[in-house]
Amino acid sequence: MKRDMALVRTILFALEASKDNEPASVHLPHNVDDLHMNYHIRLMKEGGLIHAIEMSRSMYPTAWVPHTLTWAGHEFLDAVRDPDIWNAVQDLESRSQLPLPISIIEAFALDALGRKVQTSLQGASALKVAQNPLSL
Repeated sequence: MKRDMALVRTILFALEASKDNEPASVHLPHNVDDLHMNYHIRLMKEGGLIHAIEMSRSMYPTAWVPHTLTWAGHEFLDAVRDPDIWNAVQDLESRSQLPLPISIIEAFALDALGRKVQTSLQGASALKVAQNPLSL
């Protein structure tokens, strides 16, 4: 089974939006089958992005129940949160025709986010000078 980074991002958003650390408050997408959802939750736990509980059920495959983001999960989500940056990540993966490791995705997203912040700060500084030219 292939890793779906869009699903990973969706799960991170769902965990961030939960009201508390209880699994019942996490609203995962319903358009993903249990097999894919459990696979991705397990991968995310193993990758250190989330805390999740393994639930064994008799006669059924093991279920994974996510409940919180880790520090690394928050950091990754902050890097890919912006829709423009996420679209650029997806475009990069499409153009490269290669699956991108999470370390490459995060590095690319952080670089794009850094440039976006820098541009925003430069714009704010220019606006401040325009509003009060004597502040120099």
